[in-house]
Amino acid sequence: ERQNVPSVVKNFDFANPDSSTARRVTTTVPQQALFAMNSPFVARAAQSIAENTHADTPSMRVTRLYTTILGREPSTDELALGLAFVANAPWDQYIHILLMTNESMFID
Repeated sequence: ERQNVPSVVKNFDFANPDSSTARRVTTTVPQQALFAMNSPFVARAAQSIAENTHADTPSMRVTRLYTTILGREPSTDELALGLAFVANAPWDQYIHILLMTNESMFID
């Protein structure tokens, strides 16, 4: 229904439903990050991934999370940052951060 567009879609620069749009403009706006940061859905997804993703070492777990969420292995710097983060915070918070990245939300 063109007149009742879901509010979540509005945060992600949806195409105007009243006209034909061949290609959407790519933008990143603060509302997108705020939606992911405060979304109960994203928080539940992070918790579920944390409960179902295990590895022998934290390094292997960070690598597995990158592979699962972003489809690639982490760089050396990303691995070091991830290990430093999870040394002081729960895994679900780290996973929430990975889910909030533009890389996980948009396909290039």
